[in-house]
Amino acid sequence: MSTLNKLLVSLTGVFVLFMMPLMQVRADAPLFLPETEQSYFSDQEMLLLENTAAILEFEVEYDHVLKLYYLTAAESAQKEMIQKKSRVVLVLQKRKVPLIKSLYEKLFEQYRRIEQEMEKAESDSDSRELKNYLSPLKEYCALLEEHISARDSALRDVLNEKKKRITASVKKRYERAQESPISFFTREEIAILESTTHALDLDYGYDEETNLAYIYSFSYSDTNIKQKERFFTEVLEKLKSNSLLNFYKKIYRLYVMTKHRMDFYKDKKEWKYYIFIKNELLPPVQLFYNLLERNINEIEPSLSPAIEKSKKEADQWVKWYYRDKEQIVDTF
Repeated sequence: MSTLNKLLVSLTGVFVLFMMPLMQVRADAPLFLPETEQSYFSDQEMLLLENTAAILEFEVEYDHVLKLYYLTAAESAQKEMIQKKSRVVLVLQKRKVPLIKSLYEKLFEQYRRIEQEMEKAESDSDSRELKNYLSPLKEYCALLEEHISARDSALRDVLNEKKKRITASVKKRYERAQESPISFFTREEIAILESTTHALDLDYGYDEETNLAYIYSFSYSDTNIKQKERFFTEVLEKLKSNSLLNFYKKIYRLYVMTKHRMDFYKDKKEWKYYIFIKNELLPPVQLFYNLLERNINEIEPSLSPAIEKSKKEADQWVKWYYRDKEQIVDTF
């Protein structure tokens, strides 16, 4: 299913009914909706992972910014590691090989994703943090792989082939992602995007068909607006001036890109995408951009000249960015 269809489905009444119990938890609080890939692991896989990781004194963690799983190790984790691994093997022996293999493949994918994130890390501190994600995960994956191969030696070649495919797939996804608008956001800016959208009961994503990052709303997003805007403001007030300005630049750029793509599809008479952007993608990002600009002008009035300058730069940048990408090429 395309992102377009997924988005339309998410706006149905069924989703509202599903979310109603969560919305009643606290009347005076915004509904924060971090994207946690809850369905990435099956219940059985997660139970096996948590139980065996605990034996090794590892803990299963989730990075809400990068949207990936990793393991952290306690300071005493390496003590008596041989004995701990033996205990893990005893647990694994009671589980079916397909379950262990499926868990291994998903964790290996997370491992390769962390490696890709390290390659594009923008600071030494980010790189060090990601490197810390790798070590326990690598040790755990090696243990699973060794156990699977011991249970069925024929699976060793199968796993090696699967690892090659996963590695190639992850690399291809990251290369493609570098061309997407969401890649224009730094890790810090994605964290800000996460906090600010969730404060307003909004969320964000990326649509491959239109090649647009987007902010989208739910049917309940327009309730308790003043209260949500207050939480939104509180998030922004904690940011430094340069972080505020840089985040604003990216949001305004996204707004201009969205308008540009809408006009592009209108000119091409591709009405499906034109209507989708006009009705679904543009209004939330325009609302978010206007609210962001208003808040920044109130929080940091001194940034007003820089904001106006950044608008002109973004307008020119978007024209440059799409100049070659939207060229019509005749083929015979």
